[in-house]
Amino acid sequence: MRCSPFQCNRCWFINLTNREPRDQSASDLRLRAYTRRVNLDILWSRESSTVEKTMNLYNKAREFANTMGIQMNLDSTISSWPLGDGVGFSEAIVMLRYSLEKGNNAKSQSQYDTIRKVRALSTNMHESSAKNGASAMSFRSGLHCVNLATCPTDSIFFRAFLNGCQHRMGSITIQDTALSVQILMKILVQYEVKFSLTSTPVGRRRDIVTIASYLVMGFSCGLRSNEPFLMEATVVCEYINKGKLHEDSYVCLPLIGKIQERGWREKCHPFRGR
Repeated sequence: MRCSPFQCNRCWFINLTNREPRDQSASDLRLRAYTRRVNLDILWSRESSTVEKTMNLYNKAREFANTMGIQMNLDSTISSWPLGDGVGFSEAIVMLRYSLEKGNNAKSQSQYDTIRKVRALSTNMHESSAKNGASAMSFRSGLHCVNLATCPTDSIFFRAFLNGCQHRMGSITIQDTALSVQILMKILVQYEVKFSLTSTPVGRRRDIVTIASYLVMGFSCGLRSNEPFLMEATVVCEYINKGKLHEDSYVCLPLIGKIQERGWREKCHPFRGR
């Protein structure tokens, strides 16, 4: 292929097993299906527009070369691959098989971020072997050294497979479970009980008000991490009395943020009471 390190399914089968595939063998048919899936992911490693432009340019260059009666060096790159697996094709098949296992977030499959750990396993074991662990080939700059990678999963082929596999499967990120209304209400009830006790010191009551306000404002505005700390307390106190006296009973929560080059600004989030 012109844009991807491609070899047909049958040739890869021979490279991996050192024999011809048997049409009546279920295991051979299954392995050939996996090799086909690896090849398809390889093809997806490049954008369709890139492939189209490359093919159009090659056809034009091929036409010019034929007109001039010369042989292009590009043609020498089109040849059969050597026997064996020195590019991590077997690890790619193992990753695809791993993807069919039950995952933490899905019963039907494992996510890409899970199966890609097979590459880390291959790299660690390869670097720990007697042959490669004793290698001294490296680039050195002062006290820092960069070793030359010889692991099959560091090949151009395997990196192309990873790109295509991720392009097909995607990377799904599931955030931690958010605070529910029920849990928030239980927390506020407990804080209210502690606040009403006469034995609760003033400093503890101040902490209860601060923490409860943090939870309510963060939950109401859908804020995360340290964003509730950007609420301007003085403006909250300024608007809170206006909201209480209004017929709809509302409160404005101002969030301070820097908008492009305009400097720091306040964005008010109005919330209406029941």
